[in-house]
Amino acid sequence: MYYIKPIPYQTNSRHYFDKIRDMPHPCWLDSGQPYSKQGRYDILAASPKKRIISNNAHEHQIFDDNDKLIKQVKGCAFDVLKEHLPKYTTPSELPFIGGFIGYLSYDLGNAQMSVATKQIKLSHLPDMHMCLYKWSIIQDHLLEQSWLAALPCIQQSEFESIFSHIEKQPPSQVGGFSVGEISNTLSQSNYHKALKTIEDYIHSGDCYQINFTQFFTASYEGDSYLAYLALREAMASPFSAYIKCGQQSVLSLSPERFIQIHNKTITTSPIKGTIKRSKSPKEDQRLIEQLKSSIKDRAENVMIVDLLRNDIGKNCIPGSIQVPDLFAIESFPNVHHMVSHIQGQLHPSCHPIDALADCFPGGSITGAPKKRAMEIIAELEPYHRSVYCGSIGYINQLGDLDMNIAIRTVLCDENQLYCAGGGGIVADSNPNVEYEESLIKINRILQTLAQFYRKPI
Repeated sequence: MYYIKPIPYQTNSRHYFDKIRDMPHPCWLDSGQPYSKQGRYDILAASPKKRIISNNAHEHQIFDDNDKLIKQVKGCAFDVLKEHLPKYTTPSELPFIGGFIGYLSYDLGNAQMSVATKQIKLSHLPDMHMCLYKWSIIQDHLLEQSWLAALPCIQQSEFESIFSHIEKQPPSQVGGFSVGEISNTLSQSNYHKALKTIEDYIHSGDCYQINFTQFFTASYEGDSYLAYLALREAMASPFSAYIKCGQQSVLSLSPERFIQIHNKTITTSPIKGTIKRSKSPKEDQRLIEQLKSSIKDRAENVMIVDLLRNDIGKNCIPGSIQVPDLFAIESFPNVHHMVSHIQGQLHPSCHPIDALADCFPGGSITGAPKKRAMEIIAELEPYHRSVYCGSIGYINQLGDLDMNIAIRTVLCDENQLYCAGGGGIVADSNPNVEYEESLIKINRILQTLAQFYRKPI
């Protein structure tokens, strides 16, 4: 039997995360409440039973709950996750009691798709960081209820100790945070050159669309959690996350779900089509109508819908794939997005992690056709994407999962932070418009980080 104990509901899950973030390897899968009403659940956990770290796609290190290396294994990262996921069959109404929480980097996808790359690594974050948690705090913002939950493998005394900790522990103190000057790693002229090459590839028939990215970087000092709190207030999103990996951290404000699998139903929700927001309600509505009627954005969107129908179809029952929402407009603090929702029924013999592997990385951040798009990305983008454009989320004790597309994501590593913005390039793309769109997507992050700017001495 699972341990499930009600705890007081909090409108802001920071209340609970502040109590556990000094524990080893804390994580917060954040729906953006109370600043956003689009998400439902927050999932918080710490002190994992084990961690699986991959510094390349085929070599993995497994650490115990004392951070001691206990095993090194080789093989596919997704197969390693399947092997080490605890196997329970008892259903639960909660989305997560225990299991894996962490991230899969975009670079795992290069290995998954056999794409060779000579790109430079900006950060030293592992290619995969997945922690196996025995317990979690769940906040349901729809029902306004909260629970401490744990797997049967935990001892009753340990469960009670954790309950006592979150009940009595004072909030951790948030340290200071500062950033240096934020710089772009790609000049506008080099951006235009890359887009000209992409245009040539499209006209020669290599591809239909390429998602091209530019990176920004700055030095930083202090507690990245303070930056995350500022970012979530400025641009709350339903698939956000704060993950602490030792001295490294990942701050994601993603609006995009990659894949959710629950009771053998798979859902993917690609974003293709973006326009800025206005403070004027009348102008904001005009912008929505402009995005709705954009032939270019609708064409981009349907390309990726077709790609993802094919990806999830590899493991779905024939005839089960549907598109209940095509070209829906969803609004966020800084932008409006065009989003489509695709669903299918997994074949009974398919493990959800296999379906995740066969869809990874998400087509909305590669282009079409996927493998050729990824080869062109590896050729034209000088740097590894790392966690950016990978996925962050959970795989629960039943094998069900929910993973985002790690866009609007900041990586903090060795006193250097990185973030990126990109967009889908098609045959009729205007390089100046695409460049501006990539900045629109990331400007709220850059503006929020700029408030922590420190002048050089």
